[in-house]
Parts: sequence; structure tokens; C-alpha cells
Amino acid sequence: MRRPFLSCIAVLLALQTVFAQAPTQINIVVVSGEGALNRTHERVAQPPQIRVEDGNHQPISGATVAFTLPSSGATGEFDSGGKTATVITDETGVATVRGIKLNDTPGKLEILINAAYRGQNANVVVTQFSTSPNGPHHGSGKWILLIAAAGGGGAAAAFLAGHKSNSASGPGSPGGPGGGGGSPTIVLTVGSSSVGAPPH
Repeated sequence: MRRPFLSCIAVLLALQTVFAQAPTQINIVVVSGEGALNRTHERVAQPPQIRVEDGNHQPISGATVAFTLPSSGATGEFDSGGKTATVITDETGVATVRGIKLNDTPGKLEILINAAYRGQNANVVVTQFSTSPNGPHHGSGKWILLIAAAGGGGAAAAFLAGHKSNSASGPGSPGGPGGGGGSPTIVLTVGSSSVGAPPH
């Protein structure tokens, strides 16, 4: 009589441990891939990577994560030939999907990500963009950082200017015929706090 009683206690303790570890909610944190710029007919430059966490922001390993591409428009397919790929989170709660090859349609690529773990679900959308082969690509922007000492107190003044490549190609446009063939230059003048185009 004592042995069955002890067996029941052991089973109850085991079930209590299982349910105690089950999270009441899960969250998805986007680690990388949001806003990445790609070119059509190529693989995505920055594969989507997410982390699954519980309500206390602790990573969840063993969660099932499904990455789904749009059915039409700016989309693509995985190496398997389908539009959905499933990944299991590692010990740090991270899941990364690779091998996305884009189709020939430029535009906004919205990747739906759904995570499931012990009856809990969460989803998020990672948005990327694809351009035609002769359009701008990831890392094409020009960034200038100028830091100069200002005043007798040794304070520093920093000026940051960015210019992204323009995809316009019509006559007179900066990147088109007759437009000089290059991006406009931004001049930063330290001391006078002026920003403007250089004299012609």
C-alpha cells in the first residue's frame, strides 16, 4: 500500500515541475534583419533572426518558429522551394532562417514570424525591401562624421551627415544623365555651424 502511494506522490511532483516551468506568455524580439535592403533575384543580405522570451525576458529554448514569406508580390522562396521554413530556438532562445532567394519583383518584403511553445503563441512581422539589380543596395549610403574641438574648455562638436543613393535616373537628376553622374556632396563648416552645397 505504501509503494503505490509513493508512486502517486512522485508523479504529482513531476507534473507540478512541468507546469511550473511552462511560461504564461512568450514574446518575440527581433535581433536582426529589420529594414534590410536586398536586390531582386539574390539571397537576402541579412537573414531574419529573432529571440523568443518568456514574460520575465528569459530566453526560451526548444520553441518552434515558423518563417513565412508573402504568397505574391515582392517575395521569394526558401532553399526547400517553399514559402515557409521552421526553425527550433537554440539554448539562447535564438532562431535564424537562411537561404531566402528573392523573386524579380521589387518592393516591400514582409516576413511573418510565428513562435509556439507549450500552448503559448506569439507573432511578429520583419519588413525588408528589395530593389532591382541596378538600384541601391545595402551599405550604399555615404556617411561623414566630423569631430572637432571647440572652445577653450575642450568640448567637442560633432556633425553627422548621411546621403543615401538616389534611384532616379531621369535627365537632370543627381544620378541620371546630365546630372553630374554622382551624389551631391555635403559640406560641413566647423566654427560657423553652416551646412550647404559647395560653390560651383
